[in-house]
Amino acid sequence: MLEEHLIFLENLSLKENFEFITKLREFDKDKALSLIKDFNLDLNKKPYQLSSGQRRLFKISLAFSSMARTLLLDEPTSNLDLDNSNIVRKMIKNYPYTVIYASHNTLLREGVCDKIVYLRIGKIEKMDKC
Repeated sequence: MLEEHLIFLENLSLKENFEFITKLREFDKDKALSLIKDFNLDLNKKPYQLSSGQRRLFKISLAFSSMARTLLLDEPTSNLDLDNSNIVRKMIKNYPYTVIYASHNTLLREGVCDKIVYLRIGKIEKMDKC
């Protein structure tokens, strides 16, 4: 789930985007739809009608319903309110496989991660346990 690369077909509704994306690989569609409902996202809206936080929540719903062995997330809580940020933190913590995420949000390390890798100019500066 990369911030700078949007996965949307802008002229299609979220529902149409959902149908297209979930045909590309295996997803737990029921889980994805449940997350979309929990995040109160309107599937009839087009991506350009959503806030950046709502767009992120749609992508998070898809990512966490993919059951991929490794998720790569770029700033997963950016532009989210506190309640949704906490939900995403719990999703990361409870995901049964590996989640690697880049974040400037120090709250994401509290009780969520196993290891912190600090990068500076493309090189590992130090590593800490959470």
